Amino acid sequence: MELAIYGSADGGIVLVPAPFEPPHDAVQLHGPLTARGFLRVLDADAAPWPELVLQLERHLFAALGAAEAHVLLGSSAARTSL
Repeated sequence: MELAIYGSADGGIVLVPAPFEPPHDAVQLHGPLTARGFLRVLDADAAPWPELVLQLERHLFAALGAAEAHVLLGSSAARTSL
């Protein structure tokens, strides 16, 4: 699974399935979003991905705070190209 990473106004990130743009709801909730790169999920069954996949399926985006984003982007279950 490949996701686009967007930086949010509050220092967190918003993940959106590639190649889609962030939905209007994501922009309304998290302020202006800036494209930051892409994330390839290698193991969608590893934590915290099952919860994030549910958010992506329900809302077409998943938002994480700055601390959560730092942990997630450093996880061995994902590789990023920023």
